[in-house]
Amino acid sequence: EWVGEGDLRSLLRGSGAPRPDGLCHWRMGRQHGVVLFELDRGTEPFAALTQKLFRYRAWFRTGTHRELVTGLPLRPRVAVVAPKARARRLVAVLRSVRSQAGVGVFVAPLDDAVRDPLGRRWWRRDDLGRLEGILDA
Repeated sequence: EWVGEGDLRSLLRGSGAPRPDGLCHWRMGRQHGVVLFELDRGTEPFAALTQKLFRYRAWFRTGTHRELVTGLPLRPRVAVVAPKARARRLVAVLRSVRSQAGVGVFVAPLDDAVRDPLGRRWWRRDDLGRLEGILDA
């Protein structure tokens, strides 16, 4: 199930939560989860993107993110798709910031994510040394 930016704007209005570009509730067999998507086109300052990731962390710590898809004990995941240079820069920043623990952040260059969105193309926040699929964790 996909929820786009417009619907999320309505759902999250007044909540203080960061507003993702999209939300995907996925189910494969007995596994399921939610991934919040950020599409970084490089049109706003890089600092705005990193600050948004910190806002996600604060929101996830409150537990209110679970209200988006009720009844599921969801582990927070955020997928950031960005132009290759910005994706690499974001990975470097995430490597240096250990305080993001508890937030599953995945980063992929835009071309790779479009070509194979479920493939082993994503850097994962807690193991940036290898690539994996966004649903593998």
